[in-house]
Amino acid sequence: MGAALACMLVTVGMDGSGACNTTHAVRESLPQRELAFELPEGGGWVALPWTLARHPEGTAQVMLETPAELNFHQHSAHMPTVQLVSCEGERCLHQFTAPTGKEAEPLRVRIADPGRYVFNVSYALKARHIEETFVVRAVR
Repeated sequence: MGAALACMLVTVGMDGSGACNTTHAVRESLPQRELAFELPEGGGWVALPWTLARHPEGTAQVMLETPAELNFHQHSAHMPTVQLVSCEGERCLHQFTAPTGKEAEPLRVRIADPGRYVFNVSYALKARHIEETFVVRAVR
């Protein structure tokens, strides 16, 4: 019973035979984090403190929702796998892969104007799906 419960906690489910069903990913929503950013003249880069470095070595599939006015896709040359998935209204969705573990790099976004910016990040690892939200308050 204890092993089965541990298996359920890790994989969110069991199949009908009682064996672990590893096709389901554990969903984790981390608490929203707020960042203050002193905006330099002409704009600047802010690093969002996502948690990819805390995970085992590998690659994560990432979805990033950004404010449309930031034009994240234009400023993502440092991330060669970035693809603009869609823009609807004031939000855009981007998809890319990113290394995890010690190879992970900070998620950097370019902000040019003062304001409040919300970034929703969702990434999938082998048996986990993690969601993080960052609110950046950029001031001069």
